Amino acid sequence: MTNKSNGFSVIDNDMDAEGSLSCNGQLVVRGSIKGSIQAESIVISDNGIVVADTKVKSMVIGGKFEGDIIAAEEVTILKTGICSGKVECKNLVIEAGGIINAEVNSTFVQESSPENTPIPLNKDKNQLIGKLQAYFSSFLRLNTAKSGK
Repeated sequence: MTNKSNGFSVIDNDMDAEGSLSCNGQLVVRGSIKGSIQAESIVISDNGIVVADTKVKSMVIGGKFEGDIIAAEEVTILKTGICSGKVECKNLVIEAGGIINAEVNSTFVQESSPENTPIPLNKDKNQLIGKLQAYFSSFLRLNTAKSGK
């Protein structure tokens, strides 16, 4: 199934699809899919079942997913969702009650700054103490400013 528009496609309750699916917009799964999927985003409803390798920008799992997910942005597992397999994404959100039994790899890259630069253990302990003091001083200033004290 190929959809060239930027709308959305639906695999409805009474539909079972097997094979390679490609969608430029959003794919909503209420039925079941087995195979591979490439889409901008996928939403698996609470009664949807997907057993596939997927490549997406974002994915929301409210039903059952089994397979590999490569998401450029976010994967969200809702409280009714079950995810197993491998997940590679920038951000992972799991609602209370959501289940994940997967190998997870984050592609999020945190900007480096002096505050979050690790100090090797073989460095001078005074340097480590100085960094910790600077960190906690800035933390206390920030919290004091927020509380208005």
